[in-house]
Amino acid sequence: MFKTAVTRITHSCHLIEIGGRTFLTDPWFSTRPGYYQGEPIALGIADLPRLDGVLISHEHYDPRNQRSHRRARHPSGAMTMTASEDFLNASLHHGNLQVDTTDPSPRPMIAILDARPGLEDTFRAKIIELVRAVRSEPGCITFTAYEARDTPGRFYLYEIYTDAAAFDAHLKTGHVHAFISAIPALSTGGPGNLIRLNEIPIPDSDPATAAPR
Repeated sequence: MFKTAVTRITHSCHLIEIGGRTFLTDPWFSTRPGYYQGEPIALGIADLPRLDGVLISHEHYDPRNQRSHRRARHPSGAMTMTASEDFLNASLHHGNLQVDTTDPSPRPMIAILDARPGLEDTFRAKIIELVRAVRSEPGCITFTAYEARDTPGRFYLYEIYTDAAAFDAHLKTGHVHAFISAIPALSTGGPGNLIRLNEIPIPDSDPATAAPR
């Protein structure tokens, strides 16, 4: 017997389980100023179950991604998106991917992603494809992928961009969109697995050993 349940996430976003299928309405996971309405977000992207579909009942202002989606229109007039398109849309609005493009400092970061069991080789191939494409971006200083020796299928993507604007441009590329869209099927990770880094400045000399004047 299938259960029927509705979970309010925030705003007009709800998770609906009905007839053995799971649907998300009006994805809303952003805490970006101008988007965030102040209501707590009950579930994060990484907490969502596998989705069978997404329903968009009304337009949201979304210049980065939503207008570029090819949508199907339901007979009711509502628009639908595939689960991978929804994951991409929600990921691009995650706090970890919000960028102040006026920041001129380099952007080092690392993403830690685990492959789904049995899909390690497929996910590794997808990462190799991504690395090749990202390294061609003009704002990419380095993009190196590692796999844990003691945990096969756990990948570390270490990346540095020249500045925040370069990282923002990176997020708008087709190869990044394709990779993010593939994550739900291949990995248990998401945008929350991206860790932004600040380099620790190392003085030329150790003040503790400096000779007194």
